[in-house]
Amino acid sequence: MLSNNKIATLVMTLDEAILKYKQNQPLYVVLDSGTKTQLRVAQVTSKVSISGPIWLLMMESFTTIPTFFNQIYVPFDCEFLVAQCNDNGMVQLTEVYHIANGSPLHQSYYGTWDYYRGLVTSTGLSIYSRRNNLFGLPSICVTNKNWPMNELVRGVDGKMHSIGFLGQTWELLALRANLSVVYTQPEEGEMWGKERNDGNWTGMIGMLQRHEAEVAISTFAMSKRRLNVISYTTPIFRSCPCLWIALLATVMVFGVYVYILQCLSAHYRGVESVWSFTDSQLWVFGTLCGQDQSPAIERDISKGDAKYGILNAVYRRHIARDSKSIAPSIFKGLLQACTLDKYVFLTPAYLAKAIIPRLPCKLVAVSECIMKTNIAMAVTATSPYHGLFEYILQRLLMGGVLQKLYLGSFSQVSSWHSSWEKVGLEKVAPLLALLAIGCALAVLVLVGELNSMWSKPGSSLVQSHAHVKNNNLKK
Repeated sequence: MLSNNKIATLVMTLDEAILKYKQNQPLYVVLDSGTKTQLRVAQVTSKVSISGPIWLLMMESFTTIPTFFNQIYVPFDCEFLVAQCNDNGMVQLTEVYHIANGSPLHQSYYGTWDYYRGLVTSTGLSIYSRRNNLFGLPSICVTNKNWPMNELVRGVDGKMHSIGFLGQTWELLALRANLSVVYTQPEEGEMWGKERNDGNWTGMIGMLQRHEAEVAISTFAMSKRRLNVISYTTPIFRSCPCLWIALLATVMVFGVYVYILQCLSAHYRGVESVWSFTDSQLWVFGTLCGQDQSPAIERDISKGDAKYGILNAVYRRHIARDSKSIAPSIFKGLLQACTLDKYVFLTPAYLAKAIIPRLPCKLVAVSECIMKTNIAMAVTATSPYHGLFEYILQRLLMGGVLQKLYLGSFSQVSSWHSSWEKVGLEKVAPLLALLAIGCALAVLVLVGELNSMWSKPGSSLVQSHAHVKNNNLKK
């Protein structure tokens, strides 16, 4: 039937389907529900996850669904449909899944199919619109003290609750998913976590890697290295798109600039232009994308072939000589910026906004001093509930709930803005002088090059000038 409808089909064993074809969410059709098939599916699900593809099992009418799935684990994020013919000759589709490994099998009516009407579904909703109740599943959540984003407090009911913007977001998410949350904290001195030489991580990331917790509630910066061991939720704080807009504008402006230079060069040489405007844009874009960040230093350090004393030198010159300037907390660091002369303290802007109004002085923020990145919560890399968390967060984001929580958490600090600082001409004089010297050198180099090209015998510019003179004399 699928081949007749021009749908690509392939007959293979269950092992080949699981191991080789999971990338593009294929549809796996199991044509038999006998004992051998049941045992083989049970063996496969005990070793690897069957999430990703969509499964369709053709089950005989004399076989019951609980009997077939007695030893088979269907993860929460797996779409597994069972097709079974009833007494009326109509095929009934049932969706099956487990909340967790060892929990009872959940069955829900999906739709029917017959020869005349085709497929008729009971709902057109997405998978997580159909299954969004975890029925009080216990979930271990690790968090740290990171006010005003998240902090643990004991409520009037005697249980621990997470407050702050991220804490309230997670509490609302757990309420909608019907999760029973158990909070824990990382070891002293190990907050977010760092990677060891053996590939294991410490802190909250290490707890997710070892499956000691399901979710980590804190401000995790998204990085490629962390993605090897954890997954991220929808970004709560997104980086500013100004950098990408500037890069796009740079490509377009330089593309126009290169095209104009190429046209002028072709005109003076008396040849036809070989580049179109589109070619110039593509050349500039290709040059920008071709910039390489050499991993030589990282590779040498990981292999142990080389040793670098940069960090040690920084420590000896700037930290060891004045170790008292190292702040034990963000509040004390900002307080030292008030009391010490020429003191700079580095901290995220959202944390600074929460603390600066309580300081006895006025601080000025140094804009664009560090690279901005996306901030999100973290979950285990193989969590079957990641999709549900994403679905609920997207609903909260589109419904304006997250914006309301953010304004409520930062209502007392959102009025603070860094003011502009007046700078005298004497402070920027060295920079202006440097720019003036650079412009002067550029003009001198340009004049020298033009003079060399005009005075060079047999040059195209001299020949073109002489040709123009001869034509004028002939006229």
